[in-house]
Amino acid sequence: MTKPAKKKFRRSDPATKVDIMDLRAEMKSDMSAMEYRILEQMGLLLENFKHDIVGATKDGIDSLKTRVTRLERHTGLAAAA
Repeated sequence: MTKPAKKKFRRSDPATKVDIMDLRAEMKSDMSAMEYRILEQMGLLLENFKHDIVGATKDGIDSLKTRVTRLERHTGLAAAA
């Protein structure tokens, strides 16, 4: 569905009630579309943060396991398994 062509106004033309109502409807539609796009982008950002945090936590745990294993070998202690 295409939008109807916008009327061109001169600055000296007074705005009618219909003009103001049309402008209000157009602004409301534009704002709804913008809101949808913002919420969509926020969802993507939050998902990326979630994956980054999960990955960082996993990397941190793996790093700690490696350090513990290395310390156990260095000190001659057996792993508690």
